[in-house]
Amino acid sequence: MRIGIAGAGIAGLAVAWLLEDDHECVVLESRDRIGGHARSVPIWLNGKQVSIELGSQDISADVFPLHRRLLELLGYPGEQIRPIPASLSVRRSGAVEPFLVTPADGPTEHPRSTVLGPAWEALGCFLEHALDRYESGDDWDVPLADLVEPLPVPDDLKRDLLYARPASLFCCDIEQVKELSARVATHFYVAASGEARWQQLASGLESSAWALAAGSPRARIKTGAALRRRAAPANGSNWPTRRANGTRSTAWSWPFRRRRRATSSRRWRAPATCARRWPRSGPSGRPTRSTSIRSTCRRIRRTGRPATW
Repeated sequence: MRIGIAGAGIAGLAVAWLLEDDHECVVLESRDRIGGHARSVPIWLNGKQVSIELGSQDISADVFPLHRRLLELLGYPGEQIRPIPASLSVRRSGAVEPFLVTPADGPTEHPRSTVLGPAWEALGCFLEHALDRYESGDDWDVPLADLVEPLPVPDDLKRDLLYARPASLFCCDIEQVKELSARVATHFYVAASGEARWQQLASGLESSAWALAAGSPRARIKTGAALRRRAAPANGSNWPTRRANGTRSTAWSWPFRRRRRATSSRRWRAPATCARRWPRSGPSGRPTRSTSIRSTCRRIRRTGRPATW
């Protein structure tokens, strides 16, 4: 089956990595790089190379056991997973100082001064009610607004903290996050047993995206290929798509996610044949970005890391 995957973030690349042995996978990414929200920049600090995370940062075997298992399957050794003392800082747009800085969950060489007060109390109230509803088996269809609005918390803290935090996690705006399943939005906080331990990937979280791409040699990864339209087939036989540069192709199946519910996903499937094969080089004869990605993936398979890491 020919499968089209929208997005070359870790989720999209993991789909291709899982399916490529049995299916022909094509990954379309609108940006000129893979990794999605994972972006790592290597720098030299005190005589050694470290990675600075500009996007997604923290991982946890307690909160995200499947992601930790994925790293193990990709061959990351245990010393690549380093513990970090984590705290939460929240600052309003335009403000210089944060209105909330929570205590770190472990010893740190560079302690930060905490900022607690009303925001800390509001967060505690929110988590207490979220845990009660989680343990009582609250329905997955109950929206987050039904949990937040009855709380005795000022409206500005509801907006700037209780809604803003899950909105940042699920990449949506405040109005959209109100419709999100309350169990989904609070699972991040209350599902782990005991205190969650937080870690970072020493080589940078973006390296896991490259490891997935390198481990999927038969999958095609095309950057700079934003989907502008996905047309429903008139005869039920194929799914024609139009990319941002105007070229067209068809796919057997398009997995994608619905925006309104993080608990739901839909997969539109229909048989088709490949209408176009993408060139390995551009009009000038120079390699395209996807050719560069394939070369980097081959280098990773040979050496275990990209040349820049």
